[in-house]
Amino acid sequence: MKQEQDLITVPIRRSLTRPRLIAGAERELFLFLGLICACFIFIFMNWPSAFIGILFWIGGIYALREMAKADPMMSKIYIRHRQYQAYYPARSPRTVKESQKRKTKPCWR
Repeated sequence: MKQEQDLITVPIRRSLTRPRLIAGAERELFLFLGLICACFIFIFMNWPSAFIGILFWIGGIYALREMAKADPMMSKIYIRHRQYQAYYPARSPRTVKESQKRKTKPCWR
């Protein structure tokens, strides 16, 4: 038996690690932008709203592409960031209310 064994190499497929982008923008935001612009154009059915929808489409695609260049998952990271507290104390307060304490039974009983 060899002392030094060769490591098994596993190929990492690019299609499984690549972010899901459409036209260089995040997929969900791109589709939502398309829905909003289609509402402006086809529901209101007048020239000013069509013009606003087209301008919103051009500006939105530009903004979404710039976001995806910085970070392809920026919207998901922002949503997770909003869930964090502004400050986490080093210790829990000594005056924790009884209703906030965990009331669990030990599993061995």
